Amino acid sequence: MNKRGISILVILIAAVVLAAGCSAKAGNDQKNNVQNVSSSPTPGEVGKKENPSGKISSKDLERVNEEGAVAVSATYANPIGQGKKGNLTFIVSLNTHSVDLARYPLNQYAKLYDAKGNLLSSISEWEQVSGDGHHIVGNLHFKDTGFNLQNLDGIKLVIENYGGAAKRELVWEKKYLTP
Repeated sequence: MNKRGISILVILIAAVVLAAGCSAKAGNDQKNNVQNVSSSPTPGEVGKKENPSGKISSKDLERVNEEGAVAVSATYANPIGQGKKGNLTFIVSLNTHSVDLARYPLNQYAKLYDAKGNLLSSISEWEQVSGDGHHIVGNLHFKDTGFNLQNLDGIKLVIENYGGAAKRELVWEKKYLTP
């Protein structure tokens, strides 16, 4: 897929996340109680109702965390052909009503681990694609330094000390690592 196609997809994902995030965040702010919405669909959800073909979709690959003042949505892009060659790529949407996100490049807070907690990479590139201030969408690229995804049980994108949350862990199980 070319850059224009990727940009359009990212903007569409951002719009959906933004619409959902703003209404959900407003309700949570009124209660002064932000919950952690996470991680993985249950095994029964994958490939059934929402995805009858059984193929991995972007929805299967999205993980959300709403701890602290910033809602983070990350989609692992490689299995759906949207990753940057030679990298593991995550399409990330950041939403808040209290922080200027442009001042905090995500790559300075993110690390990639395997499912067992072994560090795969602490060096990433943050490519902001759209948005400004309170609502940003971008690509987080981790250089593939030779780890073999087929030998891993899963990967964890860990974001530390970002937007008022000490540690966010977004997890993708083995079945989501390769197409």
